[in-house]
Amino acid sequence: MDKDSLFKRIIKGVFTNPPSKPEPGYEFEKATGTIKKYIQPEEEVEELIIPDEIDGTAVTAIGNEAFAGCDKLISVIIPVNVTTIGDHAFANCDKLTNVALPPGLTGLGDFAFNNCINLESMLIPYGVTSINKAVFANCTNLSKLAIHPGVTSIGMNATLRCFNLTIHGTEGSCAHAYATENRIPFKALKLRTGYGVNGKVLDRFGNRMAGVSFKLGDETYTTDLEGKFKVGSLSGTVVIRPASDEGYKFSPSEIKVSGPGTDVCFEACYGVSGSVKDKSGKGIEGIGFTYGEKSFATGPDGSFCIPDISGSAVLKPVSSQNYIFTPDEATVTGPSRDLYFEAYCSVSGSIKDGNGDKVPGFRFALDGDMLVTDPLGNFVIPAISGSTTVRPSSPDGYYFKPLEVTLEGPGEDISFEVYYDVSGYVMDEEGNGIEGAVVSARGRKAVSDAEGAFVISGLTGNVKATVAMDGLEFLNDSVDITGPSANIDFVAKARVKKEERRAPELETSRETAATEEAVTVIEVEATGQVGQVGRTEEAGTVEEAGKIEETGMAESPAPQPIAAEETSRVIELTFTTDSEGVFNIPNISGRTIIRPVSSEGYIFTPSEIVITGPDDEIYFEVSYNVSGHVRDEEGGAISGATVSAGDRSVTSAADGSYLLTGLSGEATLVVNKEGCSFKTGEVRVKGPSIGVEFTAYSIVAGRVADALGNGIPDVSVTGEGKSARTGADGSYVLMGVSGHGKVTAAKEGYVFNPDTVQIAGPPHDVDFVGEYFVTGRVAFSDGAGIAGVSVSAGTNSTVTEDDGTYSLKGLSGTADLTASKDKYNFTPSSIQVSGPGRGFDFSGGYNISGRITDATGRGIGGVAVIIGGKRKE
Repeated sequence: MDKDSLFKRIIKGVFTNPPSKPEPGYEFEKATGTIKKYIQPEEEVEELIIPDEIDGTAVTAIGNEAFAGCDKLISVIIPVNVTTIGDHAFANCDKLTNVALPPGLTGLGDFAFNNCINLESMLIPYGVTSINKAVFANCTNLSKLAIHPGVTSIGMNATLRCFNLTIHGTEGSCAHAYATENRIPFKALKLRTGYGVNGKVLDRFGNRMAGVSFKLGDETYTTDLEGKFKVGSLSGTVVIRPASDEGYKFSPSEIKVSGPGTDVCFEACYGVSGSVKDKSGKGIEGIGFTYGEKSFATGPDGSFCIPDISGSAVLKPVSSQNYIFTPDEATVTGPSRDLYFEAYCSVSGSIKDGNGDKVPGFRFALDGDMLVTDPLGNFVIPAISGSTTVRPSSPDGYYFKPLEVTLEGPGEDISFEVYYDVSGYVMDEEGNGIEGAVVSARGRKAVSDAEGAFVISGLTGNVKATVAMDGLEFLNDSVDITGPSANIDFVAKARVKKEERRAPELETSRETAATEEAVTVIEVEATGQVGQVGRTEEAGTVEEAGKIEETGMAESPAPQPIAAEETSRVIELTFTTDSEGVFNIPNISGRTIIRPVSSEGYIFTPSEIVITGPDDEIYFEVSYNVSGHVRDEEGGAISGATVSAGDRSVTSAADGSYLLTGLSGEATLVVNKEGCSFKTGEVRVKGPSIGVEFTAYSIVAGRVADALGNGIPDVSVTGEGKSARTGADGSYVLMGVSGHGKVTAAKEGYVFNPDTVQIAGPPHDVDFVGEYFVTGRVAFSDGAGIAGVSVSAGTNSTVTEDDGTYSLKGLSGTADLTASKDKYNFTPSSIQVSGPGRGFDFSGGYNISGRITDATGRGIGGVAVIIGGKRKE
């Protein structure tokens, strides 16, 4: 039937389902699917959509007098599954103008629409073969009644007092005979064989579903981009029963049609299934998913199934065991059987010494990654999947107990103890090894071999090593040890001998008074607590590693100048500052240089002091350096980061290294760089330190705003498995990314430009501009859509489709929607919107004008013009 067909114009838009307000009530007989009585709510309902189901049972019949006398109803849409309408079902509904009879209807009871004085038109469905008596009696404004040729009988007074009626039908039909017999105007229609039905597939939220494939008989149909489909070449009564090989389910499961119909509507849903596994392929049980108000969980093999999904859905796995997932969520728009999530977990632990004390700032390697314990001695290993063996190693020479720990899933507080070895030599002052010396450290002992070498294993924490051997005294009989070392040497004392040699050219028998000057250089190695360093003649001696360089110089007895020849030896002595930083060096004679040194890396100011006699106020200031690197989570160097402690600061170099100098006492190191956030917190040091590492989270930060600069809140920004949501001002911070992937912005109802940004290297400022869209419908008061209406907001506009629907994109901020079409009026005149949404609908109508004249062309005034039952003067 062509576009201008009466049947199409009568039923156009009839089966659209706009929401009804408020909710009415019904007396319903579930056994027969019959509505026995309609209960009008207190608030008027003018446009009624009778539900497809009541209490889970399909509505198939309208009982006798079910809606009789409902004087508020203007339009009624009857469900597609209804096959019979009882006697007097809608009698005396005096405001009723439009009724959509379902295409599967087979029976109309007596007086069904009696006294519906404002009823304007009616199409008899193809399933009805008999029109009972007085069905349309006293419908005084009924102007069009379309009767198909399948109707074989029309009862007495079926159209009594329908003064404005014209019957539309085919010549020679029962309808033609009835019109002739009752002197009713008749309009002949050309009958075409076969008919078509238009339809659409929606999700439960009313969104149209594109690309849904299903079968009707042997034919396969697929909805277009607007969720529409068309079935053609039908004849008689046909059951449209879609079936999908892809996994869609449809509600209702079938619709019976007996003639042309518009917008036969199915609601489609689907199921998805998949699995959650670790990287080894082992399923993870108990991972939760939520859809709507229902929750689902993976089984023992990690598989899951989520049924009855409608439209698009975001599925996000959730674990009570601290798993993380890749991807962290999946958006589905249709059936799927192969969704896959890979599960990872993070493990926390600690490094302890053999005494059970946690070791802060301890660095160790794990699978090629360098980790450093935090100030509390703890560490976190992220992204472990499956059966994983944690086997730490140390670049500094430590070893661990246990050697490894095997994990099968999330674990907390795994612990490793660290131990180390030290080695060195016991020798005399000339460097000759001394065999048989006993070196001890915290209950562990070693005896030096023939070369003087020794090794002590299994040490932990800070210890003091001592040496002893009968008959020998040592310049340094103890050394403080804080970690692995191969340079722990002990030197036995030897008598200092001074050798005098005359210049060979000065041989004479003349006796002279020989004078001798000895210059001693004492290098004091300060370990332990270092602060003010001084000397007091009467103080007791405490030992500390140092060096004395003694130089003898002799003078010839001849009166001529005598060339001096020096002899020198290096003797290692030990002096240790006490708890107040004071030391005492006894038995000094002559001119002496005090030069403190430190194997731990302390720096002294001044570097040396020369004394020629007792001096009880020798004073040194001590400072130290700290070094390390600033890196990101991938191990990449971060340059330009400021590492500071108090008023001392330094900037990291191109390779991320830094050297912070001039520190004293206990210091707290912090790191900072604009655009970076650091997972390593403050680090406290008490002396020279190397390998103090700082690790930065990689950050992507920016803002999501509309074209007017207004921030868009609650936008999901994702990248590399991480996600963040924008705040009220549109700003966001995405942490823990490598800084080398893609970042995407998404929010329902918005389109973003760009929608994806490729980033490379920190820091990152990534902004997005978003525009929202709105949808709605423009229709006549009877629900029929109005095509070709221009809907605009500012400079953006669109045109409605054949069914009156529209989608307007490119909006920012607050905008006023208006609808316009030549010779049409629309209500409301405008709609203010400030964000995405649906249901921004307009109701429209059109004006017509004309002129009534006599045969000579003179206008005739006072003639009443009746259009659709409305009188116009």
